[in-house]
Amino acid sequence: MIIKVYSVFDSVSKIERRIGFGNTHGAFVRDNLPIDIYNQQTNPHGLPLNDLQYIYIADYETDSHKFTNLENPVVVDILKSYNFGSENQAQRETPSQADLDHSVEK
Repeated sequence: MIIKVYSVFDSVSKIERRIGFGNTHGAFVRDNLPIDIYNQQTNPHGLPLNDLQYIYIADYETDSHKFTNLENPVVVDILKSYNFGSENQAQRETPSQADLDHSVEK
């Protein structure tokens, strides 16, 4: 069986946060997005969605225990790769200056 290997990359800090595995892009997004965006125990400050990249970098063959690097890694489109199944379509939003000012006042 072949399992996909992903790099979780912070595009602002320009660092690789970790390596992960998934059978499909959608499965990787579903299983990892909650951890990378916000998790009180492992990531209390969160990582903004626009700063996060999931990069498909290799395949792992479970029978032979060998990795095969991709010649051209693929940046996964997070929002298109998984059907979030919510009433409202998931989308990236930029807060207005009024929203930012309001949040500082709290």
